Amino acid sequence: MDYPEKENIERQLRKKHKTWIDDKIQAEAQKIWNQYCEANKEQLGKREKAEKRAFEKAIDTELLNNLMDSFDD
Repeated sequence: MDYPEKENIERQLRKKHKTWIDDKIQAEAQKIWNQYCEANKEQLGKREKAEKRAFEKAIDTELLNNLMDSFDD
C-alpha cells in the first residue's frame, strides 16, 4: 500500500540523489518508510482507529439522513 508520506520520501530522494535509478529510489523510500512505521507504530495505530471511527460515523449519519428523507416522502 502506498501512502502520500512514502511518495514525499521518494520525491526528496530524487532531489537529493539525481543519479539514482527509480528502483533504487523506491527501495530506499520503502526502507525509510518501514523504519518510520516501526518507530511510530502506536501513533499510526491511533490515527488509523480515529480515521475508521470518523468514517463509520459519516456512514451512520448518511444512512440516518437517507432514512429520514425516505420517511418524509
